[in-house]
Amino acid sequence: MSRVRTVEALNVAGRGLLEAGPGDSPHGLPSQLELLNDRWEFVRCETERRLLQLENNLSQVQDVTMEIQDLLQWLENTDLRLSSTRAVWGMPDSANERLNAHLELCTEMESKLHAYTDVKNAIHRMLERNNVARGSSTEHSMSILEQKWTSVYGKVQERKAKLTQGLGLAKEFHSTVQDLLTKMAKCEESIGELPSPSYFTSFTRTWWEMDTCPSQTKLQ
Repeated sequence: MSRVRTVEALNVAGRGLLEAGPGDSPHGLPSQLELLNDRWEFVRCETERRLLQLENNLSQVQDVTMEIQDLLQWLENTDLRLSSTRAVWGMPDSANERLNAHLELCTEMESKLHAYTDVKNAIHRMLERNNVARGSSTEHSMSILEQKWTSVYGKVQERKAKLTQGLGLAKEFHSTVQDLLTKMAKCEESIGELPSPSYFTSFTRTWWEMDTCPSQTKLQ
């Protein structure tokens, strides 16, 4: 602002001198005022352009920083969600429900991958153009985001593998139990169809065996 007033004051003074009397040469005061105004206009335009560029860079950094914070918050919540639940196995229906619920989380994380990649690429471009200083808080936040993403993504994939395995084992176990129950039911049915044992038949068989034993002994 002080430079603006200085240039304006010089122009006013210069016009006053020109009105008081003509210059003594074409390279005198009029030429100097014109050169001053041209250079001032150049400096003013370059300053405005640079200011707009800095404001635009600041806006981009603020937007990227906000996206980093949003992703970090989502990852923290997801990590807490994984820590508060266990990959327990049970009946096939319940195991299938748990797997489907986790697959929804996998889909959500895949949708976040696009935003994560965009943020990472944006930070790398800013670092290359020196729009973000090396070692700045923005670069540090990006480093934390990369570490957190790798950690949570690994946990999500590991939980998916365990739930998939658990569903397969639950189905296999349930199928084996059902086969055993079916065989036991058939055995019970077969036993139920057998004739009831008779006391008279049992007594007659015993008496016959006792009666025939002495004669067999004599023959020997």
